[in-house]
Amino acid sequence: MKFNDFFNMKRFGLLVKHDLMINQNKYLLKMLVLFLGLYAIMVLLMFDGPQQFIHRQTAPQGYIMIFVFSLIALGVFIGGSFSDLGSKVKRTSFILLPASTFEKMLHPFLLRVVLGIVCYLLFFWVDAQLARLTMANAPSILIQGLVIEPFHYSQIIDGMGRDDFAMIVFLLFSFGMYLFTMPLFFKKQALLKAIFVFFIALFTYICFFSLMSHLFHPGNNDGLGFTIPDFKVYKELTSFDLLFDSIAGLSWMFFLVFGYFKLKELKL
Repeated sequence: MKFNDFFNMKRFGLLVKHDLMINQNKYLLKMLVLFLGLYAIMVLLMFDGPQQFIHRQTAPQGYIMIFVFSLIALGVFIGGSFSDLGSKVKRTSFILLPASTFEKMLHPFLLRVVLGIVCYLLFFWVDAQLARLTMANAPSILIQGLVIEPFHYSQIIDGMGRDDFAMIVFLLFSFGMYLFTMPLFFKKQALLKAIFVFFIALFTYICFFSLMSHLFHPGNNDGLGFTIPDFKVYKELTSFDLLFDSIAGLSWMFFLVFGYFKLKELKL
């Protein structure tokens, strides 16, 4: 059957087994580093600024700050999916694997994106509880009479606001898919080049709109600041918000499809 050439469960299972047999120690080491790294950072920040982990009028900002910035580690893990294909040996070995292009892309997606996100969320919650228990009886905490708030994910949603949280989640996921597929376009130092290209594109975007703003709205902007005229589409939703949310929510599909065809073009 034609579908069998596209995806076969037995063949896909053998691909997963082959990868885990070769790289299981590397994956376990990265998971251990992530787990211990999150724990160490939380303990350090709780010791240095326990007030950030106290629930007052708003959700504890310490948890939110660590959650957002520690996503960088997850992004690097996701971005490593195809970043080592610059090596001729690894590239040849990868291309000659007895699996379809879809299976070769589905495997790292499930392993690094889906399983990576699940492990990250689990590790973050466990580390937050362990860090709180570690610091609960610390003299610096007891003297001030502070009680560190137990972590739960609703704090992040409430701290960001539900609408902003949904937009940020889609934005981060789309950026993750960019890191997942863009290294396919480079050979050496693929992940670093992908990140560099992203910041170059972002800077170019800012400069372009800044130039347009200075040309069409002189006197209203300073430096690289820019103004984009917009209008309300629905209640508090503006046209710029709609454009930005659409890009954040849909661009990950484009990156996956784009990456699939680029992966299909790989040659020895």
